[in-house]
Amino acid sequence: MIKNNVMKEIDLVIKNIWKEDLSIDYDQNYRLKEDSMKNAFYFHLRTRLGNDFVPIG
Repeated sequence: MIKNNVMKEIDLVIKNIWKEDLSIDYDQNYRLKEDSMKNAFYFHLRTRLGNDFVPIG
């Protein structure tokens, strides 16, 4: 089971990505199609949570 503080951190990060990062991407015409939005979301999630939280590789 995921600890409550971890769930709250993930929830906050997802909300910030949706409100801030993806809207900036949209304004700068980075998101052209649905799949690029998914890729952008994962990129921002890894960036905001860091490699220790979301291991890469």
